[in-house]
Amino acid sequence: MKHCSTSNDPLSSITPNLTTPNLTTPNLTTPNLTTPSLPRHLPGTRRASQRGFTLVEIGITVAIIGILAAVGVQRVNSYFSQARTAEAKQMIGGISRALLTTFAVKNQEKLGGPTGQDPGMCRDTVAVPTAMASVQRRKYQPSGALNRDYNTGNDLAGWKCIGFSNDQAQYYQYKYNLGLPPVNVDGNGAAQGAPGVSLSRQFAITAKGDVDGDNKFSWFVLTGYAMGVELTVRSGVGIKDAEE
Repeated sequence: MKHCSTSNDPLSSITPNLTTPNLTTPNLTTPNLTTPSLPRHLPGTRRASQRGFTLVEIGITVAIIGILAAVGVQRVNSYFSQARTAEAKQMIGGISRALLTTFAVKNQEKLGGPTGQDPGMCRDTVAVPTAMASVQRRKYQPSGALNRDYNTGNDLAGWKCIGFSNDQAQYYQYKYNLGLPPVNVDGNGAAQGAPGVSLSRQFAITAKGDVDGDNKFSWFVLTGYAMGVELTVRSGVGIKDAEE
């Protein structure tokens, strides 16, 4: 009796040989993407910060600066002109108010009441400053010394009679006088007084200036007159050549 040898695993003879395939990642290289350099001779390749100014740009800049400077100077001159004009009007206004007060007080105290006769107008003051050159292209500082500038006169005449004083530097020469003003600010020819009023009862307060020193004068004038116990002052300061 023959014996046949058999394998212990009956399936071993039919099991296929399964091997794992090679799944390694292929070597992928990155392409060279660097930007090519431009030739140096091409225009527009320099940085803006490294570029200089052209003559046209410089010319435009200088022109703009010149225009701004001219406008600035004009505005500054206009500002100072307005400031000087304001000084003249304020000073003349202050003198007229002092004159009105003094005139009323004289009528009350010396004659015992407002119905008394006109006690008389204050006579002329000295000009402050006395020399016009002291306010040509400069300001004048009044002196407070006795018998100087606004500290002159008495009860009948001068600044003490009016009761006005000033201790601030000024651009103009100020004066009060009986009669007509020294210049006609309303037109050509001689100044005209109030109709029917004696010149001894008329007065003028003036500011005379020459801020640019060309010997051409600016004038600011306020006039008025007295009739009985009433003192009338013109409404508004007359001006002639304010820019001189």
